[in-house]
Amino acid sequence: MAGGSGKRLWPLSRESKPKQLLKLFMEKSFLERAVLLLFPVVDSIAISTGKNLENEIKKIFPKTKLIIEPERRDTAAAIGFCAIQFAPEDVLVFIPSDAYINPDKEFQDTIRKAISIAENESGIVAVGVKPTNATTRLGYVEVGDGNKLMKFHEKPTEDVAKEYVKRGFLWNLSIWVCKAGVLLEEYRKHEPGIYSDLMKIKAGGNLELIYPKIKKISVDYAIMEKSNKMFCVSAGFEWNDIGGFNAIMEVVKEKNVIMNGKLIEAESGGNVLSTDSNEKTIALIDCNDLVVIDTKDALMVCPRNSIEKLKKFVEEKVPKELQ
Repeated sequence: MAGGSGKRLWPLSRESKPKQLLKLFMEKSFLERAVLLLFPVVDSIAISTGKNLENEIKKIFPKTKLIIEPERRDTAAAIGFCAIQFAPEDVLVFIPSDAYINPDKEFQDTIRKAISIAENESGIVAVGVKPTNATTRLGYVEVGDGNKLMKFHEKPTEDVAKEYVKRGFLWNLSIWVCKAGVLLEEYRKHEPGIYSDLMKIKAGGNLELIYPKIKKISVDYAIMEKSNKMFCVSAGFEWNDIGGFNAIMEVVKEKNVIMNGKLIEAESGGNVLSTDSNEKTIALIDCNDLVVIDTKDALMVCPRNSIEKLKKFVEEKVPKELQ
């Protein structure tokens, strides 16, 4: 799943080159990493994205199947559109392409286990991970005996998140594993309007006319929270959705994070930095807990404790041509 715009990482992330196409602190882009992670455990890979990224992704993966949405209609439409491309008995593994996952083997072992449950139980398997903190950015899942998923819990307040962590709930990673036919049957039961539109498209209906009218809703609300066929496996890997610049500091765990360029500093720490050239040097004196992002056409400077305001700032203040 490679849609999205990534405003929380502006100005590195843009509409034309969102987070999944960036390397940030890694040697490969998030999308390349996602493909490499999945490659050993699946028979084939497809990338779901929008028209705006089609050409860019084709440059990276010229031989990979692309599933192109005519426009963004949230994850229920996107995942359903993917499902109709496959045979009913095909087991599908849906993963976001913009999360940090490490190490590879633990991820692959978790996905193999989820595939086994999806095949044997004809259920929909969610992948959860033990929280490392009481974040309010993510939803949580409550798991019962035999990998049965008991209940979804939406993004909580801070106090509620702390209670969820105490009770052993898992973060919901929005990684889903299921047979295509099982998933589409849940669409038929719980979202008949979306199901009807998908079937029209599958039968050869005009994609450009039908798809933009599909109900705009997340797959969590539309299907997963209503289904009684939900299972969950607990992941044994490190996971971070890199939902902003602070998350980069959480993963890299260095005094200062320099993603591009060179750094010289005195009495400075907790900074996340990037320049438009690997040859450019950033010099810091008595600078702490800043985000400094220098690109060809924009320079963004922000205290790390104010970085949650970035998305709203981009939407309200940044000209469209810079988004």
